[in-house]
Amino acid sequence: MIIVLSIYDHNLGLVVVNTKTMLHCVVLRCLIELLVLPEKQQ
Repeated sequence: MIIVLSIYDHNLGLVVVNTKTMLHCVVLRCLIELLVLPEKQQ
């Protein structure tokens, strides 16, 4: 992921903001799935 971010940074500076917000959404989604999946299994 860090390599992808650095490549975006070199090619398109504006994309860095989008990638940061995207990573934030991905982290939130992973946390939500970790919280929801145990409830579904029960």
